[in-house]
Amino acid sequence: MINKTSAMVARDYQLEASFGAVRQKLLSAELGDRWQEALAYWARTTDRHLPIALMQQCLRTIVDTPFSKLAATPGIGPKKLNSLIMLLERAATGESAGGAAAGEAPVAVPRSEHNGDGSSCDVSEAVWRQWRASLQQHGLGREMLGRFAASLQQLPRAMWQKRLDFYLPLSLDEIRCLKAYGEKRVAALVEIFGDLHRIIDTFQGCPHIAVRVEPRLAARLDDWCKRQLCSESRPDEAAVKRALLEPLVEQISIDLGDDAAGIVRARLSGAGLKMQQIARQFGLTRGRAYEVLSEAATVIWIRWPQGHERVTKLHRHLAASAAQGAALSPVESLLNLLFSQRPREFETELAPPLGLPLTGYNSLSPAAVGAAQDGLFALAQIER
Repeated sequence: MINKTSAMVARDYQLEASFGAVRQKLLSAELGDRWQEALAYWARTTDRHLPIALMQQCLRTIVDTPFSKLAATPGIGPKKLNSLIMLLERAATGESAGGAAAGEAPVAVPRSEHNGDGSSCDVSEAVWRQWRASLQQHGLGREMLGRFAASLQQLPRAMWQKRLDFYLPLSLDEIRCLKAYGEKRVAALVEIFGDLHRIIDTFQGCPHIAVRVEPRLAARLDDWCKRQLCSESRPDEAAVKRALLEPLVEQISIDLGDDAAGIVRARLSGAGLKMQQIARQFGLTRGRAYEVLSEAATVIWIRWPQGHERVTKLHRHLAASAAQGAALSPVESLLNLLFSQRPREFETELAPPLGLPLTGYNSLSPAAVGAAQDGLFALAQIER
């Protein structure tokens, strides 16, 4: 029998006291079905010294087991007991919010839970479940994942048009088991879900506020097109290029790169350049240049699904005024280049508008939204 030193006795006492304290927190918390979750539910892939022998035990079993028996489990030493207490703390505090009882408002997850460093390792299943519930409750399931990426270059093309409801039923472990879903894909998905949750969570405590979340580009272009349709005056050619064409070209640059944006800009310039000439300028074959234009059209369909309808109405509106031939020309070029037909691979059914009818927008300050990407913002309108 090993005689314990005073340091070992003090350490064991501290561990037992910490276990007792977190046990009381858990017993006083409203955890609902979280009691039946395995301890692994609160673990992250970056955690060390996890009590492997206990990870598949449900939370209720752990809490009901005396500390002395847990400490006597083969393979469980002081470091692993510390990790056990850490997991129980997560269950008792912030990360238990993902399992809040029905009718309770979810608790906001700190930005530190996912710091945008390109890794999904710091997001536990509990936090992921909270984010999924938030997006499901807000009705974002039918939206395409690519709509909310800061840049489509961060996502594999196969994920651009994946609907969010493809991922909403899945745990992180289940997603990692999908074919071709390595850490890079999972990290991109986690970043998008986390940013959407934080934007939505900002208004959870304001039932009189309706929130729409959509790409900043789509909101600005929708707003501008609607103003033109309601205005008695007509925009000139410079205004159309500045407010409509250039934002679209800039978005293509963000999502496909500068060369793709340059090809689109050359086709919209009205300079009469043939496709062979444009392709040669960028060191491409004529066929590849046409492929780039097809990819650009797909990007705009993803970013601005209402674009075809908006630009078509604007074209008709300008065509009704014989004096606006100069302004009509760039709109017509845009319609033919990016909105002439639905991209062949564009199979996702467009989601209906969320929230109240769009009558305007206000970009929220970073302090208000916190984690909003440059490409996203929330539209908040007070119900009447």
